Amino acid sequence: MKKALLVIGNDLRGDDGAALYLGKLVEKNLPEWKVFFGNDTPEDKIYQIRDFNPDLLVVADSVVGLESKSEFLEVKSSPEYIFTTHNIPTHILINLLENFAKKVFFLGINVKKENLSGINMNLSDEAKENSLNAFLQIKKFNSLFN
Repeated sequence: MKKALLVIGNDLRGDDGAALYLGKLVEKNLPEWKVFFGNDTPEDKIYQIRDFNPDLLVVADSVVGLESKSEFLEVKSSPEYIFTTHNIPTHILINLLENFAKKVFFLGINVKKENLSGINMNLSDEAKENSLNAFLQIKKFNSLFN
């Protein structure tokens, strides 16, 4: 089974880089996963993901206000959900990616809003811990899809 992870974020905006940190953890420890670093413009990776043709794709990004450290979420197009500060809303990106992968999941990493503003190249300890929690969830997820 071909597995891929698309991580979204900006490591110059503090905790917005939490998913990028997750991507590095997965790349280093789970070689069976192909990691795509979407940064601020994840739509730039759509063609590479299409060419890779994964059976399973997880899209990960920082999310403000989760109840847990990280969790798999249903992405809705409802106005009550605003998941992104990037160029394309997450629900539209996921809809596009569903054309290129058999299963697509969204993994949110909990961050605090105050750790996203201004230029800041440091990930908070809490965001690192939450990214590690997301990594552990991907590891469990990995065993379900072999």
